Amino acid sequence: MKNLQYLGEIADNLGKEYFNSVCNSRQFPEDLWNSLGRQKLFGLLVSKGNGGDGIELSDFVELVLEFSKQFGTFGYLFIAQNLSAKMFSDFGNEKLRAFLPDLISGRTRINLALTELESGSDAFSIKTKASREGDNFIISGKKHYVTNARNADLLMLVARTSFHQEKQSSGLTTFVTTKEQYEPSDFINLEKMGLDFLPIYSLQVNAVNVPRDMILGEVDEAWKMLSNTFVLDRILLAAMFIGMGEMALGIAVQYAKERKVFGKAISSHQGIQFPIAESYSFLQAAKSHVRSVSKIWDDGLIKSNRDAPWTAYYTSIKAAYDAIDCSLQTFGAYGYVSSTVEKLFRDIRYYRIGPISEQIALSNIAEKTLGMRE
Repeated sequence: MKNLQYLGEIADNLGKEYFNSVCNSRQFPEDLWNSLGRQKLFGLLVSKGNGGDGIELSDFVELVLEFSKQFGTFGYLFIAQNLSAKMFSDFGNEKLRAFLPDLISGRTRINLALTELESGSDAFSIKTKASREGDNFIISGKKHYVTNARNADLLMLVARTSFHQEKQSSGLTTFVTTKEQYEPSDFINLEKMGLDFLPIYSLQVNAVNVPRDMILGEVDEAWKMLSNTFVLDRILLAAMFIGMGEMALGIAVQYAKERKVFGKAISSHQGIQFPIAESYSFLQAAKSHVRSVSKIWDDGLIKSNRDAPWTAYYTSIKAAYDAIDCSLQTFGAYGYVSSTVEKLFRDIRYYRIGPISEQIALSNIAEKTLGMRE
């Protein structure tokens, strides 16, 4: 597959220490981003008719697995930009699809502003409001936990356009806004524990004026579009978790072979061997599950297997967390100080909380699949 070859070449050019060095500098991985953009690797899920590769999800999962094994949590950037470009391809009008060449090449960076401080996992309770004025909408409110918001060229801003819908999921609309529509003071950088390469902001939305033709999808029907995208996101993040776990285990195995105590490599001791072998086994099981779920999507059977993305997400985050924790334990005190494994550990801890928590995943499986409702 040519795209796997491109990823291999990019990884060779940037080197094994790239993830660690970028995170140490607390900078965005510009070299990686630009390399992906030059190969148009942000348009893999975009239809061929709109200038993309139009590959199947199962093929993209393989790329994410390899990408994250080489670049760890940077896989989030690879996933998010590809999914955003797909949304513009699938749901954008002519004006919005005109952004696709720059989204595919990475010249335009885009992020989603959905979450609010009070709403958390309950997206239906967002309070950011868009009021119609002629052919335009005036949006006011406050968003929270918006990744890379100040550095984005475009923000997909979700606001409530109707408060009188029968379904709570109706009445939300996705607006595409540009960085020129905000003041620097509208962004507040949030200090955090991990994701050193990716700043997170709260965003004050002060009467931002958006014309009707900058709406992605349909008015009041954002959730239909977003929920479909979030299913893909769960599957792809699950693949990223596995890659992160494999990256950490690979580093730990190499260290165990080289590290000698009392004249013997620590890799010769079962106290080191067994936890790593166990972590590897669970990662492989999770990988097989993610691959099977991506095939379910490609075959058009995801609606009759609604639990599959949730189980893929949960088993992968669990397996990856244990693998990275095991890797850190293998390093001992050396793993606790600044290192690639230490950074992966802080990053994977975030994903047990968001964008969806483990509890939300389990709740969906219990209620929607097992019928354990009140």
